[in-house]
Amino acid sequence: HYASERKRELYEVENLTDKEREETREIFSTYGLNPEQIDDIVNTMAKDKEKWVDFMMRYELNLEKPDTKRAPISACTIGGSY
Repeated sequence: HYASERKRELYEVENLTDKEREETREIFSTYGLNPEQIDDIVNTMAKDKEKWVDFMMRYELNLEKPDTKRAPISACTIGGSY
């Protein structure tokens, strides 16, 4: 799920830049920043697409990169619980 959402978000950052900029503005507007501050932040973020995608994954989609080492531990924990 995370990988497919990240791929979609990367596509949007590269191809729907204006839409993503507006979504980023909306996120920062909830923190009480003025429009000039928000524009500065958005312009800075747009320079590094990977970090911008990381930000959108976390703050737009509420998804964090899963820890692949955690899966076997979780499986054992769930299995042991039964």
